[in-house]
Amino acid sequence: MMRLAPLLVLLACGESEPLCPSDEAVLATVGSESLTCADAGAARSYIEVLAARDVPKGDRERLFEAVKLRFEADAAGTRADLDAARTAAAELSSGTGLAVAEKRSRAVYAAHKRKGPLMGVDDVVLSTMSRTTQKWSKDDTTELAMTELDVEGWLFYASLCREVQGGTPLKLSIADRVPAYQVVGDLFEGGTAEEQIALAAMGPFWADVKGRWAGASYEQQQAWISAAPLPPPMTGSSLGYFEAVMAQPPSKHAAALHDKLGPLSIKGAQ
Repeated sequence: MMRLAPLLVLLACGESEPLCPSDEAVLATVGSESLTCADAGAARSYIEVLAARDVPKGDRERLFEAVKLRFEADAAGTRADLDAARTAAAELSSGTGLAVAEKRSRAVYAAHKRKGPLMGVDDVVLSTMSRTTQKWSKDDTTELAMTELDVEGWLFYASLCREVQGGTPLKLSIADRVPAYQVVGDLFEGGTAEEQIALAAMGPFWADVKGRWAGASYEQQQAWISAAPLPPPMTGSSLGYFEAVMAQPPSKHAAALHDKLGPLSIKGAQ
């Protein structure tokens, strides 16, 4: 036990207190103006609702530090940025269905064009946003964008489709994921605005879908199964089944899911 003591001391000394141990903690003060951790948290909340996933743990301290430094340099400008981010996050979080899917897709596009909330805060904030949202495809004509999570949402969805037809969940190898991602990317890049919105209307809602599906009645589940344009049951490869699902109009898939299991909302981390 005595031999462990120096190691434990070193570990303890290496730990640093988080910048924001609580929402009430004061992150920075400029004159009579104070910025609390709850105030600064608006940046993290906006990024997470755009991404529909948590900001990576390693980025959270850097994010708060960047907001702190910006506040100390420009308190009024930083607060205005954070207020805009808070309002936008609340709007996206309270919306449902294809309407909020479109708003989020446009917000992702705007963010990657350095427009919208938080654009005046700090490059650290922007890089955190970029890593968390992980934009996959964009269209400069429609000003819509799709993230990596949007693509993953279609993999989750196709797996559910296969299971309700009595098959096993999708199991895609790393090699198979490349063409699967390409299928969704091609549909987005060659699609109309309606189709692009539909493609962005799966992934950010999937946490809500899982909960609603688990709690749905038999009648509700059957209503979705009947409305969804499912392919014939297949016993072939997971990639083949996924491609068969995506061969049907994404707008029909998205409409059936939101109509029969909705109203669906963006629930954040998956």
